[in-house]
Amino acid sequence: MNKYTQTTFSNNGCNEIAITKGRELAAHTSFCYVKQNSEVIITDLFVNEAYRDTAFMDVLMAEIEHFAAQQQARTIKVFCGNEPMCADGQIPLEDEVEWYQRHGFAVQGYVYDIVPILVKTL
Repeated sequence: MNKYTQTTFSNNGCNEIAITKGRELAAHTSFCYVKQNSEVIITDLFVNEAYRDTAFMDVLMAEIEHFAAQQQARTIKVFCGNEPMCADGQIPLEDEVEWYQRHGFAVQGYVYDIVPILVKTL
């Protein structure tokens, strides 16, 4: 039987959710609410390679959207690309952007013309 545990940590408007199997990290996200901009910023969202055929990314996105609704945020923003906490590397950038777009995000711009900034208006 596959036993997964979801753990949520919260501190001053910042949240972290980890999905683990035993001591192994399967998926992770962290996100914060920025009151001045009425936006939630996703600082990371990834699923380790061995678990990418699961719905963990969708589960984590649902948690972020629920949090954004609780905060009455107007937008959710993410800077795609490097996931330093993902030991086995992230999904290719093009796939990541496409995944966010399927979840209602649109490219708003780029940092240094290479890092896509995606925003979902709520």
